Amino acid sequence: MKPVNYSNFYINIFYAIISAILLKLTFPPFYLEPLGFIALIPILIAIKYSTPKESFYLGLTFGLIFFSTLLWWIIPTISHYGDIPIICSTAILGCLVVYLSLYPAIWAYICSKWIFQKDTITIVDILNICSLWVVLEWLRGHLLTGFPWGILGCSLINCPTLIQTASFLGMYWISFWVMLINCLLSIGIFYITQYKNYLKSTSYLILTLIILSLFWGSGKYLIKETKKLDSKYPQIEAVAIQGNIPQDKKWSSKFQNDTFNQYRKLTISAIDKIKILKANRTKHLTILVVWPETAMPFFFQDPSTLREKLLDLAKASHCLILFGAPAYKILPDGKAEKINIKYFNSAFLVSPTGIVLGRYDKEHLVPFGEYLPFGYLTSWARKLIGSIGAFSAGTKPNPLCWHNIKIGVLICFESIFPKIARQFIKNGTNLLTVITDDAWFGNTSAPYEHADMSVFRAVETRRYIIRAANTGESLFITPWGEKLENTPLFKATWIAKTVRLRSDITLYDKIGDNWIWPFLLPVIFNLLKSQNMFTIKRTLS
Repeated sequence: MKPVNYSNFYINIFYAIISAILLKLTFPPFYLEPLGFIALIPILIAIKYSTPKESFYLGLTFGLIFFSTLLWWIIPTISHYGDIPIICSTAILGCLVVYLSLYPAIWAYICSKWIFQKDTITIVDILNICSLWVVLEWLRGHLLTGFPWGILGCSLINCPTLIQTASFLGMYWISFWVMLINCLLSIGIFYITQYKNYLKSTSYLILTLIILSLFWGSGKYLIKETKKLDSKYPQIEAVAIQGNIPQDKKWSSKFQNDTFNQYRKLTISAIDKIKILKANRTKHLTILVVWPETAMPFFFQDPSTLREKLLDLAKASHCLILFGAPAYKILPDGKAEKINIKYFNSAFLVSPTGIVLGRYDKEHLVPFGEYLPFGYLTSWARKLIGSIGAFSAGTKPNPLCWHNIKIGVLICFESIFPKIARQFIKNGTNLLTVITDDAWFGNTSAPYEHADMSVFRAVETRRYIIRAANTGESLFITPWGEKLENTPLFKATWIAKTVRLRSDITLYDKIGDNWIWPFLLPVIFNLLKSQNMFTIKRTLS
C-alpha cells in the first residue's frame, strides 16, 4: 500500500474545501455561475495526487462542506416549526449531509482507483469521470425517495442560454457537460505542472473553448426557435397570488376567514387591474388565478361557508381559480366499526361558473415531513412530526382541465423531480404550475434554491410555469428558462403575466433519463476488470 504523505494529504483536503466553497457560490444568494466551470478543478487535481483511500476522504470532505453550507437552513426550519431542540435539529442535518456526501466520496474513490492512478489521462477517461458523476447524481435523485437538491447542473440556472439542451436530455445532462469542462481544464493544468507539456495543455484549453462555444451557440439558436414557435399557441392571462399567511396562524380555525379574505382581496385587485389593461377584449378574456399550496387550510370538499365564498368569488370575478387544500378519502377497513381515512395534500380547480372541475393529489410527498417512509422502521418519529405528517400519496398525475386549458400541478417538493412533470406532459398538459408553501424556510436561501429547480422543468418540457408560493418566491418561468416577475419574500402581493398553452413535445419528454443507463457500462466493465486482476494476482501468489 502506498504510504500516506500527511502534509500533501492536508493540502489536498484544503483543495477539496476550496472546491466545495466555489460550487456553493454558484447557488443562491450568490449566483456566481461562471465558477461552476472551475469549481471542481481543485478536487480533481487533489484526487490525481492521492491514493483511492485518501480520495474517498477528499470526496467526503467536499460533500460535507458543500451540503452543510447549502442546506444549513434545515436546522432553523425543523427547530422552529418542528419544535425540536437545536441540538437534535443539527444532528438531523448532520445525518442527511453525511449521507449526501457519500456520493462524491464514492465518485472520488472510483476515479482515483480506476482512472487517476494512470500516468496518461485520455478523453475516454475524462468521459468516464463525467459519466460516473452523472450516474451518482441520478442515483441520489432516486434512492430513498430521492433528493436531487444542489446538483451540478443547477449552477447554471441563471444562464438560460447554457441550459437549453436540457430539452433533449434533462438536467443531469447539464451536470455532465459542466463536469466535462472542469475535467478538461484540470487535465490541462496537470499536463502543464507535471510534464511542462504546453502543446497538450493548450489543446485541452482549445477543446474547452470549442465546447463552451457550441453550447452557447446552440443555446442562442434554441431560445430563438422556442420563442418563434411560442407565438403559434393560444394565450391566457395568469395571476399568481402570494398571500403571505404566517405559518403559526395558518392552521388555526380562528384565522380561516382572515386567510380567505386575504386571498380574496389580492385576487380581486389582480383581476380588476387586468381588466383595465385588457379593456378592449374583456368579454372573451380567460384568466387563471393560482393560489399556493394549502392556501385554503380546511377540507374544501366538505360543504361549508368558506367553500361557498370561494365558489362565489370564481363566479363574481369570472376566472379560473387553482388552489391548494387538504383532502381526504374514507375507505372501508374490513373490521367492525372501524374506518380507514386517507389524507391528501391536494389542488382543486374551480371554473368561472363556480363548478369544481377536478382535484389532484400530491404523489411525491416529503419524507419525515408529510409522511414516514419505511413503515415500522420509522414509526418512532410519529410524535415528532405530528398530524401534518400523516398524508398519503396520490397516484394519478392527470391535468386539471377546462376547455383547452390543461394544467399540470406540481405541489411543492414535486417540482424538483423531472419525472412528475414528464408524466403530466404525457397526459396532455399544456401549462405547468407550481404551488408551494415555503414559509417553513424563513428568510433564508432555501426558497430561492427551491424555485430555481422549476427552471429546469420549464426548459425540459418547453412549458410556461406559474409558481405561486405563500411567502415567496413567486414567479413566472418561460419555456426557455427565463424567470419573470420575481416577488420579494414575506410580502402579500400578486403578479400577472400572459402565458401560452404549448403542446409541443421535447425529446426529453419522450425518453426522460434513459440515456443515462449506458453510462453504467464503464462502471460494470471496470468492476469486472478489477475482479479479474484480483483473481490473476491471487493465482500467481
